[in-house]
Amino acid sequence: MGARAFLRNNFEFLDIERSGGMSRIQQAKLIETGELCALKIGRAKSDEDAASASFAREVTALSDMEHRNIVRLIGIGTDGTQRFLVLEWLDETLSDYIKAIGAMEWSNFYENIGRPILEALQYAHRRQIAHRDLKPLNIMFNRRRDAKITDFGIARSTEEVRQGLTFAGAGTVPWTPAERDDGMF
Repeated sequence: MGARAFLRNNFEFLDIERSGGMSRIQQAKLIETGELCALKIGRAKSDEDAASASFAREVTALSDMEHRNIVRLIGIGTDGTQRFLVLEWLDETLSDYIKAIGAMEWSNFYENIGRPILEALQYAHRRQIAHRDLKPLNIMFNRRRDAKITDFGIARSTEEVRQGLTFAGAGTVPWTPAERDDGMF
């Protein structure tokens, strides 16, 4: 699946904006189709090399995957100076979902969230993609309440084993393992 190219003027920008570590998410409507999209735009303050590597990793990972429980890459875009990802719009995080509905039976959680996420991870791993930043904020839901894995910015191909630290310190406490990244995955 190749990523379609977009320009900033292909979108109507809407009011919802979210923040993340190295990027921000802007809700937009694709003028051509009316589809709601998430434009993932790098932060101006981010380290340019890390932001560029993160962008490339996410494009590479998502371009190779089509799974109902992994966020869909619609394309990539530019405004002439800054690149952005065009992703399907997702309404809420796992944290927001649980706050809204409260506690649930284990079997309900497993069938509606746990199993779909595990199947998505298995799908990614079969394609030699390790997510490496799975946490409640990176599991989101669409309007149909399908759970989806998002944010493949520090994902890594397990086909290319190489030494070196990747995005040291880029994980999110308390979700990042205490041990250091040895560069193997």
